[in-house]
Amino acid sequence: VILAEAAGLSTAAISLTVVAVGTSLPELAASLVASARGHGGVAVGNVVGSNIVNLSGVIGTTALVSPLDGGGVGMADVGVAGIATVACVTMLYASRNISRVEAAILLTGYVSYVGWRLTG
Repeated sequence: VILAEAAGLSTAAISLTVVAVGTSLPELAASLVASARGHGGVAVGNVVGSNIVNLSGVIGTTALVSPLDGGGVGMADVGVAGIATVACVTMLYASRNISRVEAAILLTGYVSYVGWRLTG
């Protein structure tokens, strides 16, 4: 975070990239292992469960202790999260799995979003 701030990144850009990737690495590792062992449902459940806990439990508990401000996260960011959610649900609902092509689309969308946030 200190290096990112020194490079001139905004608080929102730091939280949406550096902190997000750092806190998601355990879920990524667990999901990769589950997927490699043929337990795709565990991988999806791990990611969905983690997001629900982070959104409801962590943010809710933190806000009870001290009110939170948006830190530069705006409605466009919420909209992108909503679109990503709808895309994932649609992919899972259509075929009960996410193919490599769909995964590449999701990853490209994330990289594009991060690029947009870092330049905007």
